[in-house]
Amino acid sequence: MQEKKSTEVNCMEYISEPEGVYESNLHREWNNTRSGKICKCNDGKSIEVLSHGIWNTGAGPDFLNAKMKTENKILRGDIEIHYRASDWYRHNHHNDPAYKNVILHAVCVDDMKDRDPAHPPITVIKIPEVNTKINEAAIAHGKCADYFASLGENGTRLFFIAAGRTRFKMKSERMAREMLETGAESSFLKNFFDAAGYKKNRETFLKLFERFSQYPKEFQSANFEDILWCESGLLPDPAAASGIEQEMLDFIKKRWDNYWKIRIGGENKIKWQRSATRPLNSPERMLASICLLIAKTDGRPLYFFTKKAKSASPPEEMSELILKTLSDKKCLWCGYSSFSRKLKHPAAVTGQEKALETTVNVILPAIHAHAVIEKDRKLAASTENAWLSLPATQDNRILKTSARKWLKSPLDAKTIFASAAACQGAIHIYREFCERTGSDCKSCLISNSNII
Repeated sequence: MQEKKSTEVNCMEYISEPEGVYESNLHREWNNTRSGKICKCNDGKSIEVLSHGIWNTGAGPDFLNAKMKTENKILRGDIEIHYRASDWYRHNHHNDPAYKNVILHAVCVDDMKDRDPAHPPITVIKIPEVNTKINEAAIAHGKCADYFASLGENGTRLFFIAAGRTRFKMKSERMAREMLETGAESSFLKNFFDAAGYKKNRETFLKLFERFSQYPKEFQSANFEDILWCESGLLPDPAAASGIEQEMLDFIKKRWDNYWKIRIGGENKIKWQRSATRPLNSPERMLASICLLIAKTDGRPLYFFTKKAKSASPPEEMSELILKTLSDKKCLWCGYSSFSRKLKHPAAVTGQEKALETTVNVILPAIHAHAVIEKDRKLAASTENAWLSLPATQDNRILKTSARKWLKSPLDAKTIFASAAACQGAIHIYREFCERTGSDCKSCLISNSNII
């Protein structure tokens, strides 16, 4: 699947790649596949569709989290759509880990003469009439749509806020366990590293955290920038650097000079993912945001934020203090997107949207976890109230999918998911119910309970 840039396709693009329009129509054809449909595969077996999955308009497989049945076995995974079966190799999906969970390859033309055992089962679907207007993925309403309609707008909003509070406490409990096992500050920093990586570099930042953790505490405190930048593999060789401002070149030289004095061993170079990454969200700027946090908090971010939280009143002030700390523009990297590219206007290494996401998913749950460990009920309560006061986080695939599947009027989503708590509630319901059943409404844990 290629990343889609628009919901409407320029007809001129079909001249250079005519398969594009066919695949778009095949996507809609698969999206209309009903539960119970039997697909004949090229290996001679039949697969029954229990759920065709969620239409993915981003990078990766075309349909996510599908559910199939074959030979009395239930399969859960993704679906990839192509005009020709050989496009699987032409698009290099066989070498892309994002496609390792594909359980069915639906094509219009099966031109694979030799069957590769590692290739997902292939089924041929009939191509519908070509339509040059490709609208946004139409997602059928789930069984729960009637239930949410009966609750009304306010009732549905309260439902998702309650689900969001459940997700908040689950995160807090997980962090509390980590704090008891590895130490409070170490646990906090690990979660902050994880959040800095966005989707594509989360594991990469966690690898960097592991390397950082191998250094003695005194080095972590005094040389955190030297260790992190040099171990990351992002720092260029100053001797080979060109087109770099003098202040940045001085920064690079200083890091290397200090690092060679404390380096504890050679590791393989960390590989970073940069595809479809905005310049302001580059790995370099995200690493700079971590260094800025460590510098501003004297290497004790949890203690720093907990102290701020205790002095804040009302709860909204707690969130404002945290967001202000994260959005600081006073660092070298606020003026750069890369080592050689200077920004016209300075921009905080942690933008407003990222600061909000980090506050929602890391900082406030961590403060709450620490408060629970210390049996500080007042702080735990005020932290949760501060979390409840936060505005809606940035829209994402889960929220868009959920709004179309659960709400009969997508316009209701603006008021229902108007807070971070409600957005987190939507993610919680999707993960715990829709995702676990492969979006198969017949198997939904909610629809089979007394709620609906």
